[in-house]
Amino acid sequence: MAPHCCVPKCTSSKRNKSCRGQTFHRFPKDAVLRREWIHKIRRDPGRHFKITVDTKVCSDHFTEECFLKTLVGIRKLKRGVVPTLFAWTNVRTERRAIVRGTTSYAATAVGKEDVLQEDVNFSELSEETAPPHPDHDYAELPLPLEEQLEQAQKTISDQAAVIAQLQDKQFLLSRFQGDDKSIMFYTGFPDYNTLRAVFPAVRPTAENVVGWSQAQRLRQADEEILRQGFSIPKMALIDQFFLFLCRLRQGFPEQDLAVRFNVSQSTAQVDISAQKKLDRHKQ
Repeated sequence: MAPHCCVPKCTSSKRNKSCRGQTFHRFPKDAVLRREWIHKIRRDPGRHFKITVDTKVCSDHFTEECFLKTLVGIRKLKRGVVPTLFAWTNVRTERRAIVRGTTSYAATAVGKEDVLQEDVNFSELSEETAPPHPDHDYAELPLPLEEQLEQAQKTISDQAAVIAQLQDKQFLLSRFQGDDKSIMFYTGFPDYNTLRAVFPAVRPTAENVVGWSQAQRLRQADEEILRQGFSIPKMALIDQFFLFLCRLRQGFPEQDLAVRFNVSQSTAQVDISAQKKLDRHKQ
């Protein structure tokens, strides 16, 4: 579809040979600037006028100061400009001063004062009769689907970065995967791989012990506490094992472990008790 101008009373189109040299420009993406364009061209978006990527305003409605030329000679609109030249616009022509050789200095001075006074009156009249802005505000037009998709992808990427950053700050075993010195300090194992190799040997029994301890707690709870207990996320077994090793290796108090692992003190206490049962069972 050949570009054409959407301004009322303007017939400019790429199809017209007489319009060669004209350029056609899309509406700006900025919502405030777009509403200013809509106000200037005197059109209201609705059923009969919808702004799309093909809706354009021709260069005839912009002053020369609104354009800049690229290095390859292409004319482009400057940022933030609005169309101001229309069929209903009153173009004021400058009054040509007539200089007469016989005019005296006093007469010339009086003439200049008259011209200045007339200019001031004209300026005041223009300000008083300028069309006011509409009382209502145009609704913000929805962004094209491509831009909505880009914004959604950026939001997802930003959220993923925040999640990864928070996970790096959690005191869990995965945080020390590449730090053998810290693994040795907190657990007594020489490195991360050795700890991971030992864990599968104790995992089946650990699952049974934790399950038994939870069952004991649920028998003693009333129905309301029982429902709440099921909504508490369970710590991974490997991290429960890591919690127990930290207590065993460094003797951290239960309150300290609860803060480090972001769990309640009672949860930290149960995990330690479960691991102790595991040790007695393995012996």
